[in-house]
Amino acid sequence: MTRPRQTAVTIGVFTLLVLLAAPTSLLAAQTVSTIVDRGSTASCIDVVIVAEGYLAADDALFAADAKALADGVFGFGPYAAMSAFVNVHTLFVASKERGADHPSEGAAVQTAFDATFETGGIKRLLTADDAKVMVAVTEAFAEWDLAVLLVNDEAYGGSGGPVPVVSVNGLAIDILRHEVAHAIAGLADEYEDPYPGKPIEDPEPNVALKANLNPLKWQHWVTEGTAIPTPDEAADSAFSPIGAYEGARHQTKGMFRAAPTCMMRDLNATFCPICWESIIVAMAAQIDALESAFPANETVMCGKNACPLLALKVRALTPISVQWRVDGALIEAANQSQWAPAGLSAGNHTVVATARWFNASVRSPANGVEVARRSWQVLAPSAGPGGHGSDGSAVAADVAGDASGAETGKDRSGWQAGCAAKATHD
Repeated sequence: MTRPRQTAVTIGVFTLLVLLAAPTSLLAAQTVSTIVDRGSTASCIDVVIVAEGYLAADDALFAADAKALADGVFGFGPYAAMSAFVNVHTLFVASKERGADHPSEGAAVQTAFDATFETGGIKRLLTADDAKVMVAVTEAFAEWDLAVLLVNDEAYGGSGGPVPVVSVNGLAIDILRHEVAHAIAGLADEYEDPYPGKPIEDPEPNVALKANLNPLKWQHWVTEGTAIPTPDEAADSAFSPIGAYEGARHQTKGMFRAAPTCMMRDLNATFCPICWESIIVAMAAQIDALESAFPANETVMCGKNACPLLALKVRALTPISVQWRVDGALIEAANQSQWAPAGLSAGNHTVVATARWFNASVRSPANGVEVARRSWQVLAPSAGPGGHGSDGSAVAADVAGDASGAETGKDRSGWQAGCAAKATHD
């Protein structure tokens, strides 16, 4: 599949102008490497870990730190479910000095991307020059999905935004797990700390305004009889019962979350079921799990008595169900990985096979998460192979869904939506 990827053009008009104006001298000494290779950029999520505050002699140290960071994030929780489709690359850009700025301590160091703690007067808020990072990544990689800046400083800190930033402090890995959830799944913060100027709205999948509690976005996780809104005293565990608890998205009143706690509220917790599901669904939307399709030719000619067998194979994910459609109409009897078209009227038909993956942590969509799709143009002779004539009686009525028959790409345009501004984290 051909899908939009992160490039300077897809980052946004304002950022693009910044990138074009940014100096490129910092790109002179850089080293690119791939530390996790799961497949082509067309089928996988491509993450780039960028070095900050490492000397030229620290390249081996950075490689080890980057691998530990990648394992710590993509081997964790919902990310692990999709790890077979995550490529991890590194971009080593040497700095003149190690670490990051600590203004209150009078420490100012010369680094490639100007990382500094104490942004906004918050000691642990570690930020950098996003535009410089994106210049470097865009110059080094033709296509990428997420850039992360790894800062060689033992102090605890990190931040979100267009480029998540994290220090090498061992506890800071939870900051990045949280920030990646913003970046790839568009999740909202669930804590109540004030965020002056932040609009009071609920576009994210894990929060809801009081006016939007019936039905809940996460209704499929709510046990019948659960009070909505849900009082705090009703909680009997970290994630139970799923309901609507007041206090989220930097609001103490009028904004609700699904569970008593979650990593989007408390970095010491793991993800609640709603956020866990959202991350898997979002990552699945960015990959193509198609391993092979038969025939490879997208145009198929049927014989006088039969059409050739069509088939697709999905890699890494199980269990899989395959839906077959002819001209947008579902073939109810065909739900396996191969099918021979039958009952076609004379002429050209679009046959689409869609592979759906079932994961126990995903309840919506109930019919599985789409992970691969392939289409063929099938030309049937006037006799109509398969003995069904030209009335198409083997084909069920149209059902809801994509009836275009065209092979679809994966839309990555929402990846930046959840990280337009830096956030403060506990």
